[in-house]
Amino acid sequence: MGGLLAGKSAIVTGAGRGLGKAIALRLSAAGANVVVNDIDPDTAAQTAEEIRSRGGAARVAVADIGDEHAVETMVATAMNEYGSLDLACNNALPEIQLSELSELDVDYSRSLMSVALLGTAICLKHEILAMRAHGGAIVNISSTASVRGQKKTGFYAACKAGIEAMTRVAANENARKGLRINAIQAGGMLTPALTEMFLQSEERRRQMSERIPLGRLADPEDVADVALFLLSDLARYVTGTVVAADGGGLLHTDGATG
Repeated sequence: MGGLLAGKSAIVTGAGRGLGKAIALRLSAAGANVVVNDIDPDTAAQTAEEIRSRGGAARVAVADIGDEHAVETMVATAMNEYGSLDLACNNALPEIQLSELSELDVDYSRSLMSVALLGTAICLKHEILAMRAHGGAIVNISSTASVRGQKKTGFYAACKAGIEAMTRVAANENARKGLRINAIQAGGMLTPALTEMFLQSEERRRQMSERIPLGRLADPEDVADVALFLLSDLARYVTGTVVAADGGGLLHTDGATG
């Protein structure tokens, strides 16, 4: 699939590490020129350098996606460097803090919403405007937390559910303009952030793996391949869809007790 995205340009937000980095590397391997976004300049530069070391093309766009001017500049970077913006994956997310709703940290929740929900909306706005003239494809990263009702995920889950709602609306608004917009519900995954929060012990990893019908937690590359499919012409008849990439985890019905 080395040429699946040949000649295309893509933005990946939150691409400094974890899932975003895996998606940026995967799109590059498929031939895309990639604008690597992160709020951390060092990790963004590392991802871009890894892409270049593998023979790909990459530019860094350091930006807080909750800042509309910064997002406009990020999109302009793709347009100026590569001539167009064809693809985007909206993945950026701040550090997650979990708590019951009765213990809600309002300041943190505002900062989470600014990036995870409003930031995704801002990215969608400017990506759509850049793509309307020639078409394109966008993938928003959500989470199975949006539907599981799992304890202590309340505000995070609400932000992710909002992303899914926006995905469907944006897909409907822009289908006749040549844009496809989908979302991925990512399940448990071996990223640095999730490992720090949930998976530091081998016993905990084993327990979580046993709850997944496919028998293991996802590697970021598992979800990156789903993003590649949705952004490619292989998914040319898919829009407004939320795809669960969770190893079958949603087949379990006991999420509310987790």
